[in-house]
Amino acid sequence: MFTVVETNEKNARGDMVYVAMLRDVSSVISERCQEYLDNDMFFFDDSTKQALWAFSVNLLRNSDKGDDSTKLCLAIGKIAKSNSAHHLIPLGIYNDDESAENMNKYLHAVIKQVNELEFISLTIDGEPIQLPVNQYLGGDMKFVYSMLGHEGQSAKKSCLRCYTENRLIVGKYQRGVTAEERSLASYQVDSMNHLNNIKMQSSFVFTRIQLNRVVPPCLPVLMEITERYAFTPLREMADAIDSKGAKKGRTMARRKEREMTVEIAALEKSFKIIGANIRSMEHVAAILSNCLKCSGCSGSVSCTKKAMGTIESLKRREIEEKKEIDQRRREKEEYVTSGPTRSSLQLEKVWKKYGADVCAFKQTFCGKHVYKLLHTRAINEYMLVFPPTPNRDRIRDLLLALGDVMKLCVSSALTECEMDELEDGIARIWESLQNCAPHDTITPKLHMLMEHVMPFVKEHKTWAKTCEQSIDI
Repeated sequence: MFTVVETNEKNARGDMVYVAMLRDVSSVISERCQEYLDNDMFFFDDSTKQALWAFSVNLLRNSDKGDDSTKLCLAIGKIAKSNSAHHLIPLGIYNDDESAENMNKYLHAVIKQVNELEFISLTIDGEPIQLPVNQYLGGDMKFVYSMLGHEGQSAKKSCLRCYTENRLIVGKYQRGVTAEERSLASYQVDSMNHLNNIKMQSSFVFTRIQLNRVVPPCLPVLMEITERYAFTPLREMADAIDSKGAKKGRTMARRKEREMTVEIAALEKSFKIIGANIRSMEHVAAILSNCLKCSGCSGSVSCTKKAMGTIESLKRREIEEKKEIDQRRREKEEYVTSGPTRSSLQLEKVWKKYGADVCAFKQTFCGKHVYKLLHTRAINEYMLVFPPTPNRDRIRDLLLALGDVMKLCVSSALTECEMDELEDGIARIWESLQNCAPHDTITPKLHMLMEHVMPFVKEHKTWAKTCEQSIDI
C-alpha cells in the first residue's frame, strides 16, 4: 500500500530524510468510501451535497526526542465525525519541515495523484457510479500559507484571502470594509512579479483547490485570540495585584519559576529514559541467561554479569534522580508560596482544576486546554480570582463569546439558526475586543475570524466539518 524511500537528502538536523507515500490514492479512497457506504456511514447533507468532500490536511507533530515529521493526510467529509483521526487516510510522511518546496520534492508522486483526483468509483445497489470529488485544503495557518505560496503571517499584506494590511488597530478598524479580494488569477500575477507578499514563481501545491475551499483553521484561530487577548491580560492582571507595583521583581520571580519548571521537566524526562533503559537491560539479561550457558561456571557468563551490573547501576541512578526531582519540586513549592503570588497561584489552581496546565517551555496552553477553559462554568470560576472591575468584566464577556463560538465548531452541517448564532458570537467577540483591547493590533487570525469565516460558513454550511480541531486537541 505504501512506498518507503530513503532519499539522498538531509534535514536541518543532518538526519537522512525518509519518505513513505501511498501508492494508489484513488483506489484507496474508493475502497474506504465503499466501506463507509456498505456500513451505512456515508451520507449527503447541506454541506457536502451530491459530491465527496476530500480534505487535504497537514499534521505536524513533535516527538519527545525533538524529531519533526510532516504528515499529509486526507479526510472524508461525508461521514459522521469526519474530522476524527480514525477517519484520516495517510497520503505521505517525511521527516523534514512542511514547506511547499519539501512537500513537492518528497511527496510529488502522491500530490500529482491528488491533483488528478476528479471522481471516485463506487457501487450503489449493484450499479457502478462515478462520484465527483470536491477538494478542500486545511491545517494550521503556516501550512496553508505555504501551500498557496504566500509569505506568511508576518508579511505586510498578511491575509491569504484579501489585500488587507497587517497590524491594523482594533479601535480604528471597521468590520465589513475589506480590501480587494484575492483570486487564483491574482495569485498567479503576483507570483510572476513577487507582489503583495506572494513568493516569486510560486503556485498552488494542490491545483484543484480554489480559494473558497481553503478552510479557515478554527482551532488555531480561536487559540491565538484567546491566548493573546484574554489569557495574557489575565496573567498581567494577576501579576499587578500580587506585585503591588513591583513589576520588575514579579517578572524576575516568574522567570525564576519558569526556569525551575523547565529544570524539573528535564529531570523527569531523564528519569523516564532511565526507567526505559532498565526495562531494556532486564530484557537483555533475561535473554542472555536463557541462551548463553557455560559448563564451568554454574550457567552464568561474563556478559550476563555485566548486564546485571549495569541494571543495578541504573536502578541506583533512578533512585537518586527520583530524590532530586522530589527535592526540586519542594524547592519550587516553597519558592512560589513564599513570594507575593497569591492571585497568580489561585488563577493557575483553577485552570489546573479544569485540566489545563501551561506548557513549561512555551508558557501557553495547547488546544484541548483552551477548549476546556472556554466552558462557561470554568470562565465564571477563574474570573472570581479577580476583584470586580470594568476591565475584568470586558475580558469575561470576550471569553464567553469565544466559548459560544467554540461550541459551534462541530463536524456537521450547521442549521440556519446555528449559523446565526455563530455570526452573533463573532460580532460579540469583536465588540468585546473594542472594549478591552482597543489599542491592540489585529492579528491575521483575528482578521480571518472577523472577515472571512462567515462567508465560508454561509457558502459551505459548516466551519469545522472537516478541520484540524478534533485532531489537534
